[in-house]
Amino acid sequence: MPAETKKSDNVLEQFLSEFETLVSGITEHALKNAEDEDEKAVIQSFAPSLNNQIFELNQFIRESAKKSSKQQERDVLEVLKISSGVSLAKNAKGMFPSIGSLVGKLGIDRIIKEIKKVIYAIIELIGIKLPEWFDKIINLIDEIIAFILSGGSSRMMTTLSIQEQNYLNELTQLAKLEQAHQFKFQEDEDEE
Repeated sequence: MPAETKKSDNVLEQFLSEFETLVSGITEHALKNAEDEDEKAVIQSFAPSLNNQIFELNQFIRESAKKSSKQQERDVLEVLKISSGVSLAKNAKGMFPSIGSLVGKLGIDRIIKEIKKVIYAIIELIGIKLPEWFDKIINLIDEIIAFILSGGSSRMMTTLSIQEQNYLNELTQLAKLEQAHQFKFQEDEDEE
């Protein structure tokens, strides 16, 4: 059993580490790809805060994971295995050379959103009762990443905003589906 816990912690740590490296790489490559000094100045002003936010978010998850049960640890391991969370974060770095293109920016933004889903699943499995401020911080991180990716282009910001709205609509529909499944499951139990 202790080896299983070690493995679970290791996979979670790999995921968090890859996520941190991904976000710092986004700022680094966006800076290299910036076309003018104003754009570079904006990225440089946001990058330290963004990197610190990701570090602190990861610390929050690490500290919460230390309090989890063995079953919760196994569940987190399963989610990370099935979602390919570690490779999702790791492989996203392969898009850095394309960060200057529309497709590259949209791809990176989408991968961040998928990683966010994995983070929420981990938090739910660990049993963290999310503080009221949590979603606001996650949205702040999203907005900073979108601003860095947009390079200050209002057209790109609009495109990323539309992608964010689609993502939120997707989450709303998923929540409705989960609620319907839960209702159906309860109905089936009541019939027995």
